[in-house]
Amino acid sequence: MRGSLVLAVVGIAALGLVALAAIAVVNREDVTMGRDSGASVSPAEERTTKVRAALGASGIAGGNTRGPEQPAPTPPSPAVLGTSPAPSDSWEALEPVGSAEEMGDIGPAFAKALSESFAALGQCFEGATSERYAASGAVPRMAKDSSSSEMLGTPVLMLEFETMTDAVRIVDAPAGTRGSVGDGVILCAQSVLRGMRVDVPGASPGRRYRMRYALVQ
Repeated sequence: MRGSLVLAVVGIAALGLVALAAIAVVNREDVTMGRDSGASVSPAEERTTKVRAALGASGIAGGNTRGPEQPAPTPPSPAVLGTSPAPSDSWEALEPVGSAEEMGDIGPAFAKALSESFAALGQCFEGATSERYAASGAVPRMAKDSSSSEMLGTPVLMLEFETMTDAVRIVDAPAGTRGSVGDGVILCAQSVLRGMRVDVPGASPGRRYRMRYALVQ
């Protein structure tokens, strides 16, 4: 019994000596590190330094929590932006002709008919007439490829017309440029031109055109 007690005491004493020796080694290493760097560095400070170094290597140091820089996203394609080509059977798919002369043999007769329509369109600039159209609350139809934000200068209609037997019919006249006139003027002009049938001897059915038509007073 006494022998067992002695052995236990000796074992505890040995463990204590080992612990003291380990503490002495750690303290000596800390002192050595402090001497090498010229300043005392605590274990906590050493761990903080290591953590900062690791964070710096990953791009997070200095408050940057976004991680490594990512490449800029690829811009969306024109189709995503809504600039895809117009359907082949739409009016917008037709390239506007610069003048009636580009329509071939039917061009001169069509140009003459348009010039004769100026008298009917002149009334659209009269105050009472344009106010009446504006009071209807309707909104002028704009061409899908129009410059709807252009509010200066002369308004321009985009005539959409098709050939018939010995005639040309204006299907519609959406605005290509609003210009500086009020909605009433454009609404009146569209009402006059829409559905207009022009006699053009020699015209054959099946052709479609678009042409800019400036509204002048």
